[in-house]
Amino acid sequence: METVSIVARPAEKAAPVDPAALARLRQLRSREVMILTYLEEAQELLARLGAAVAAEDAAGVKQAAHSLKGSSGYLGAQQVVTLSAALEQKGRGGSTSGAATLLAQLEEEFERVRQVLEVEVNNGHSAR
Repeated sequence: METVSIVARPAEKAAPVDPAALARLRQLRSREVMILTYLEEAQELLARLGAAVAAEDAAGVKQAAHSLKGSSGYLGAQQVVTLSAALEQKGRGGSTSGAATLLAQLEEEFERVRQVLEVEVNNGHSAR
């Protein structure tokens, strides 16, 4: 069985949200709704992931990680996508070994994304 290990080094961390994706979001009239919906759903998915990891439920890990990966990709949260994909792969392989470490990294990265997106909403960037 292949082990996936992702360790982000502070000096190597990319922007939490791809600047090009943010620029595209700013063009949308519904961007605030999209961002707020994403933040709410992502927090629910992280809670489901946490419960699945704690219960050693590989299928639950796979499903929640897959959902988070998709919505995060749309908003340009690439490191969240990468970590979610690693968790999805573990779940698909029927394992939760090492998933708690990945989940902790994912939660940390999501916090970075949340901060950027909340600033985006609070600044009220208007569609151009």
